[in-house]
Amino acid sequence: MLNREEIISTGVMIIGILIIMYLLIKLNHFVFKKLKKKKAGLHMFFLERINYVVIVIGAIIAVFTVIGSIKYVWRTMLGGTAIVSAVVAFAAQDVIKDVLAGLMIIINKPFEIGNRIELENGIAGNVMDITMRHVVINTIDNEMLVIPNSKLNTMTIKNYSYHSSYRSHLFKFAIAYHSDARKAMQLIKEAVIESDYTVPGKKTRKGMEYAPVYFTNFDDSSLRLITTVYFEPSTASQTVMTDINLRVKYAFEINNIEIPYPFVNIVDRDPDSLKNTEEIKEIRKIKGKTDEMVITSKGVGMDIALNNTEKFGMESLLSRKENLQLRLLAEELFGMIRTILGEVDAIYWIERENKDFKMHLNADIVMTREIRNQLLNVSSTGKNDAVNGFMGQIKDMISVMLLPIDENEQKYQVGIIRMGMYDERGSGGRSYEWSMQKYMSEIETKKDKNADASEAWDELEKSIVASIADDIKIGIKGNTIEMCIYKDFGEKNVFE
Repeated sequence: MLNREEIISTGVMIIGILIIMYLLIKLNHFVFKKLKKKKAGLHMFFLERINYVVIVIGAIIAVFTVIGSIKYVWRTMLGGTAIVSAVVAFAAQDVIKDVLAGLMIIINKPFEIGNRIELENGIAGNVMDITMRHVVINTIDNEMLVIPNSKLNTMTIKNYSYHSSYRSHLFKFAIAYHSDARKAMQLIKEAVIESDYTVPGKKTRKGMEYAPVYFTNFDDSSLRLITTVYFEPSTASQTVMTDINLRVKYAFEINNIEIPYPFVNIVDRDPDSLKNTEEIKEIRKIKGKTDEMVITSKGVGMDIALNNTEKFGMESLLSRKENLQLRLLAEELFGMIRTILGEVDAIYWIERENKDFKMHLNADIVMTREIRNQLLNVSSTGKNDAVNGFMGQIKDMISVMLLPIDENEQKYQVGIIRMGMYDERGSGGRSYEWSMQKYMSEIETKKDKNADASEAWDELEKSIVASIADDIKIGIKGNTIEMCIYKDFGEKNVFE
């Protein structure tokens, strides 16, 4: 057992060792900080870490040396030398492998601090630091990647700054085939030289110069020009890239050097009539119309009509999303035949003026005595219990408009507009029109106070056709019904 004086003495010695360790660590950091200012080489960073580890291990050994009372415990712990050595070697094999790989890196120097490198797996960035176990790389996305030395030591590395005191970045530019390649190469070189961030970093017989611009490839739709730009290690690569790209883009614009981009060629049946893009735009602004197509409520002719709808949308230069909306509206319009009109034949066509599309569906309903009586029964009850959803609401409106004049007056519905008188073979009558927009505006004002209006508004919000179409109009004159869906694609249409 240690007496009190020995304990105090041992404690003072341990404190002294820790103080010396702290001072040595600070001195180590101060010396290497000065050395790295003169030459921030890879070995400086690695040796600083080595010295740090040596100082810490030396301090630990010194502490155990002065603690005489635990020397027997220390011997006991290390008694099984062979077993302990095997366990330590197994546990530390990755550490040892990384440390040795780090030594190989600083000896061979495949890169230096600040170099821009690209690994075989595609990771690219600037080398920021090296420890005894890891190399730290800062990617273009400003992410810090910590890669073990042993793993990095086995990779193929592309070093854009090899044997240069500057960092570098490879720039690639694409120009259109008809552009002046020599002029573009000169503009790129001038942009690099005029930048505040670049330096002449290419070694030649005449000294350090800016790298030349090369014409390297005939790509599918462009000519490829490349050059390497050098800059100081302290300058962020993103800053250089932004500055050079902006300069080159501006120079290309004022000198009519076209930067190609993906586009679609529209081939017309008469290509000789389409001499340039402006003529195509003017043609697309002319009124268009599909042929009239006959469809039935049983589905005959609907597939052909839908295909023609898509074709008309493509010829009108609608986008993929807009063309899909046009087809959905056509499907909803055809659905009205089954839901509203029953078993009938109808004529379908589309008209377009500029960006406005109007989808027509005309049908004649034979008003038999049986159908007339059914409509009268609906009118006499004042409520159609079979009405379900937005389509059901429209069906109810049509039922009302088909009734004789006297019964119609008893059940005047929301959204119906009385259009006036007409004569059909000498007999007088009235024509009507129902508008979704008028219907919406009327029930919106009542939805908070009236339960039926609130339910109708909910059904309206659930309807696909109501959410896509700008308006739906249903006109009735005698037994002829015309349904029209209106859609204006506005500024979203590409041919405007």
